[in-house]
This record gives sequence, structure tokens and C-alpha cells, in this order.
Amino acid sequence: MKYDYLIHLDGPVRGLEQTNPDLLNLITNCPDHCESFITRVLHILTDKNTFSPELVDAVRTLMKSKQMEVRFLIPVLGALTKR
Repeated sequence: MKYDYLIHLDGPVRGLEQTNPDLLNLITNCPDHCESFITRVLHILTDKNTFSPELVDAVRTLMKSKQMEVRFLIPVLGALTKR
């Protein structure tokens, strides 16, 4: 069932802006056991290799606050700076 949800995310997520405050809040405050969901959302949002600074900051905040796995950085890797 989880797989079905992940597959059907494409359409709705593509309709969202990377700067959507609710989306950024969801990424920044990733609920427990939603890692696969957030990873899929990030891959969909960054499919065209465009990154908003707000999205990159949300992923960076997630990584720092919850000590998440490096797989969360992969979709935004090209937009990260050395800081």
C-alpha cells in the first residue's frame, strides 16, 4: 500500500511550488516514519534540476535537526554550497 501512495504522488506534488510554506514545513519537520514519503517528494520537486533557496534550506534544516540519512541530500546536492 505504501508503494501505491508513493507512485500516485507525482501529479499532486508537481502542482506545488517549491516555496509552498506548508510543503517546506512538512519537509523541515519530517514526521517519524515518513522518510520515504519526503524523499519521493524531494525527487519529484527537483526533477527539473531547479532548486529554490527555501527548499534547499528546508532540507538542510531537516538534516541538522533530525540527523537524517544522506539520501535526503541527493535531490538538492547540486544546489548546496560549501557552508
